[in-house]
Amino acid sequence: NKETITYYENSALPNAEKMKNAANIQFSTGEINYLTWANLIQNAITTESEYLDLVHEWNRIIIQLQFSNQN
Repeated sequence: NKETITYYENSALPNAEKMKNAANIQFSTGEINYLTWANLIQNAITTESEYLDLVHEWNRIIIQLQFSNQN
């Protein structure tokens, strides 16, 4: 729903971006190993993917409603 999309846009996506940036810095400085880096990046990508799935579903519903209203 729209509230969930707003949550992702205002909180989850910025946090995912911060997670990726921090993971990249920590990996490049040797603070974390490759496996830890990969796990952190995967978590961030999962968040981004979930957001895209929500937006896709929201758009599908809107299009379906618009089509229904035209008939």
